[in-house]
Amino acid sequence: MKFYDVLASQDLPVEESPGGWVWQHQQPLVISDTEIETPFPGVTEAVHQQGVKSYCVVPLTTAQRRLGALGFGTSLQSTYNDAGLEFVQQVATQVAVAVDNALNYQSLHSFQQELANEREQLAHERDRWGLLLDVNNAVVPS
Repeated sequence: MKFYDVLASQDLPVEESPGGWVWQHQQPLVISDTEIETPFPGVTEAVHQQGVKSYCVVPLTTAQRRLGALGFGTSLQSTYNDAGLEFVQQVATQVAVAVDNALNYQSLHSFQQELANEREQLAHERDRWGLLLDVNNAVVPS
């Protein structure tokens, strides 16, 4: 089982997970040595099982919304220096824009489906009223 599978299978409150903390505070989190730094006890066991020695989690955020967090882990200690963190944050910015675009596209598609359904319903109602008018016109003169 992969590291992210182990973490995803855990049912942790937002404030007790690295991703949740990053999402709430909108600040990157760097754990340089998982043997020493254990701010999230519920995650520590999963991290050690997968051989992760250091990891960082950065926010996935656009100007419109907070989307989540993106994490990277490695079997090496003290991997994420300033330059590495800057690079990871740039990657996260690009991922956030892509995810936001996908969510916007999905919302647009759903809205278009709703409009098509409403148009179909209105056309059905128009046809029904037209039929009733035709019947009325046929009955009234006689």
